[in-house]
Amino acid sequence: MLRGEKGSNKFLDRDLFETEEGYIFCVVAEHHPPDRVTAYLKYMPTRDQTLWRKHNIRLERIMKTYGAEQYERSREIVREIYKKYVTYDQYLNLELIQVPIEDIKIHYRPEERVKEILKEPKDILEEIAKELIENISDSSGISTDYFGITGSLLAKIHNVEKSDIDILIYSKKNTLKIIETLHDLCKRNLIVFDKRIIEICVNDLLKYIKGLDRDRLVKIVKRRMPRMFFRDRIFSINYVRTFDERYERYGEYYYVKICPVKVRARIVDSSESYYNPAIYVIDDVRPIEPLDLPKISEVASYENVFSGVAKEGEEVIVHGMLEKKIDTRTGCESYRIVIGSIDMRGLDYIYPLG
Repeated sequence: MLRGEKGSNKFLDRDLFETEEGYIFCVVAEHHPPDRVTAYLKYMPTRDQTLWRKHNIRLERIMKTYGAEQYERSREIVREIYKKYVTYDQYLNLELIQVPIEDIKIHYRPEERVKEILKEPKDILEEIAKELIENISDSSGISTDYFGITGSLLAKIHNVEKSDIDILIYSKKNTLKIIETLHDLCKRNLIVFDKRIIEICVNDLLKYIKGLDRDRLVKIVKRRMPRMFFRDRIFSINYVRTFDERYERYGEYYYVKICPVKVRARIVDSSESYYNPAIYVIDDVRPIEPLDLPKISEVASYENVFSGVAKEGEEVIVHGMLEKKIDTRTGCESYRIVIGSIDMRGLDYIYPLG
């Protein structure tokens, strides 16, 4: 089952939704309170000239880059315009944007938008998106039923000349095949991942990833391939767990923030690292600072650029926020390092040493 049947279970990572006020939000991750959806504000009405518009309404993009600090900016804007959308999550111990389901006017579903574009593209950008999706589907053997499209194309507010194409792939069973296909398409020059797109990606990352220098970010980008060219248009591909594949359910764990840490560790399992959050199981953890740490078994990254960048058996350096993870059913405790914490201000990372 791609989605759940009721309440917040109908929403998947990177869906969009619109409220009565005309604010467009992007869904974050895959577990939400039963009556609310965790998200960030992506577009809001403005009188200024912008690239995006819905009918005659101009829209300003709020998240101009990504990262925890930009999310914080989005949260504070929401607090000013509609305070009830900002709540304190008792399990994550964080203030988050969580919009009541009753306030959601339109739910934009990426997989339904793909079907529209494949059936009848309305402009040149949709035609390019259609060709790209069909190329990847044909080359991988994966049905277009598992494809979605997000961003401005999903909400039909895109700029035909300048908007990117943001593709989603649903279900863990398809992830590695799509990654293999992208590498094959690059070799055949049907898509392009070259010095030009690497430079674009690194320059964008330098705006909010502060813990790694340019050379190290080049290595991360080459592994992650966050964006590529097709028909000289920038596109991205991200991977989404289905409802049945969720890594955890809302309320299963209670998290307590402890302190920033830096460790060296070995990756035991990276199979859940392609999604949001990206989960790495680690062992052989050697503290760098502070030296006295509990046993840490997991890294959870909410920074998309660190998804899928380290493999089983690799040595990594991890710098992030240590959290205690408490099972609400059994009381059992474990520890994880979080990347993407607002407190770290972009200094956190996972970096493969191989």
